Amino acid sequence: MKAVFLTFLPLSIVFFVSSCTTQSSALKLPKIPGEGVFGTRHHLDLNHAALSSADSSNTRLVIDISDQMATLYHGDKVVLETAVSTGKNNCTPTGHFRVQSKALDKTSSLYGAWFDGNDVPLEGSAANRRPPGGVRFQGARMPYWMQINGHVGMHVGILPGYPASHGCIRVPSRAQAIIYEKTKVGTPVIIQR
Repeated sequence: MKAVFLTFLPLSIVFFVSSCTTQSSALKLPKIPGEGVFGTRHHLDLNHAALSSADSSNTRLVIDISDQMATLYHGDKVVLETAVSTGKNNCTPTGHFRVQSKALDKTSSLYGAWFDGNDVPLEGSAANRRPPGGVRFQGARMPYWMQINGHVGMHVGILPGYPASHGCIRVPSRAQAIIYEKTKVGTPVIIQR
């Protein structure tokens, strides 16, 4: 495994990319909508041999809240392992679930930003708490949305290195694009501590 350092002013991001000698061709990723992922350090391991044989009919996901990691499996083989950010204050539910729905570019109806009549952002980030002067709510973008349980899902998001969401599982954009492609509605998801 080698570390790749990418510098974007004003922050640096570290990606850990596994080297693989079992497949010579480079991984072709789907086009990713939306912005990149911001944070300090992101871990991504890919098993290219397992990735090439994995498809939406034979994968499962395991989210480990304690380690802040997500692992995509094809049978017993690890296809992908990536850092995630789950819900603060243990608000991400644990248990056995299945992917309930998927949307390539979903917008939150609960979280986002309020704007005044001149399109200036205001304090307040919840749809149900309109600040004084708020005339328009813009929901937060959640690219590669995968609904897991009620309002909780997996999507591209900010990874600060600790649990920080309102319950969702935030995933780096490159990893979530692969997870989205290799799963379907009905794919098993285990969320554990």
